Amino acid sequence: MSSQASTTKKRLRPTTAAIEEAVREVIAGHQSINKTALVFGISRAYLAKIVKKAKATDKEYMHRPNIGNKRIFSKTQEDLLVSYLKTASKMCHGLTKKQTKELAFQYAEANNICPEK
Repeated sequence: MSSQASTTKKRLRPTTAAIEEAVREVIAGHQSINKTALVFGISRAYLAKIVKKAKATDKEYMHRPNIGNKRIFSKTQEDLLVSYLKTASKMCHGLTKKQTKELAFQYAEANNICPEK
């Protein structure tokens, strides 16, 4: 039995300009979605989704990616919360995922930065 080290390639995120250019190419009919995705290094499914969205609007498409969640806490507030959770864990009073979420919500409410539900 041979053990092979798994080599995973992390796909690089294409630039906004590259995505916009790829969408223009497809909409103009110069290339297919598959070929354009391959040339620009974009996921075929992702490009198809964006092209569909772009065709639904009358304006020229401008790519605005929604990457990650909106930050609620400042870095300092987040560090304080992390410190508390680590201390509680060291004292054998670790919290479950649900309890951690509830604590974070209560912390946000106490600091008047409560996110919309």
